Amino acid sequence: MTDSTIYTAASAPVSRVFATPLYRHVWPDAEETNRDLAHVVLSRMPGEAKNRQSNIGGWHSEADVLSWGGSGVAQLGHWIGEAIKALTLETGGLTTVPGSFGVWAWANVLQPGGYNTVHDHGRFA
Repeated sequence: MTDSTIYTAASAPVSRVFATPLYRHVWPDAEETNRDLAHVVLSRMPGEAKNRQSNIGGWHSEADVLSWGGSGVAQLGHWIGEAIKALTLETGGLTTVPGSFGVWAWANVLQPGGYNTVHDHGRFA
């Protein structure tokens, strides 16, 4: 996930909600990306074992979604990278993002009446 976009603290779409930074952004092509992601996720469900985690009444993938391929997955990875850059600049008081970062993502599909139990994300932020 490499990108040449340079954010400055003034251009980062981040607001402070009490002590918690909140990233908000409306992506112009979100509807198309969401349709592509839904197709990719739903087509993987039948062939992939359910990873229960905190999911009751649904399906949870492994944390490898960003390696699945497809334009929607690539776009999602790009969006996550943009959010990480903006939040890093805002919370770190930086003008550029130093170094690199790792990202994991998973899909969670709930059936009607399904829910997630209270849980933490362990080593995932």
